[in-house]
Amino acid sequence: MVLDVIENISKYASINKNFIKAFRFIEENNLEEFSEGKYEVDGDNVFISIQTYITRDEVENKWEAHKKYIDIQYILKGTEVMGYKNLLDLNLTEDLLEEKDVAFYEEVENWVKLNLKAGDFAIFFPEDGHKPCCLSKEPELILKAVIKVKV
Repeated sequence: MVLDVIENISKYASINKNFIKAFRFIEENNLEEFSEGKYEVDGDNVFISIQTYITRDEVENKWEAHKKYIDIQYILKGTEVMGYKNLLDLNLTEDLLEEKDVAFYEEVENWVKLNLKAGDFAIFFPEDGHKPCCLSKEPELILKAVIKVKV
C-alpha cells in the first residue's frame, strides 16, 4: 500500500510496467473535467473509472481486494477515509474474483485509517484489503478517479 500526493506519482513508475501509461494519462489530462464512467487508457491493461458519490459511515462500506488489478485511488475533490488491512488479517465472505475481480471480507477492528483529500492518492496491491468511501467528519460529495492497472 502506498499513500502520497499526486505530485510524487512518477516516483512509483518502476513498480509495474503499466504504471507509466497510467501516470502519463493522469499528467496529460484534467480528470476533474471527465464525466462519470470508464475510460480506456490501454485496453484492459490500464483503465480509469471516474466516480462521484457521498461518503458513508465506515460500517456501511465493505472490505475488498482485487487479484488481477492494482487500484490507484486518486481523490479529485473532497475528503475521504479509506481503510487498509493486509489480506492475511481478513476473512473472505464473497469471492467474485473470477467474474468481477473483487472479493469481499468480514468487518474487522484495528485497521489503518487513511485520510485522503483532493490531490492525494492511495495504491492498493492484490495483498491489500481496503475499504473506500468512508466519511471523514460528515458525509461529503467525492469526485475520484480509480485507475486500474493490470498486475
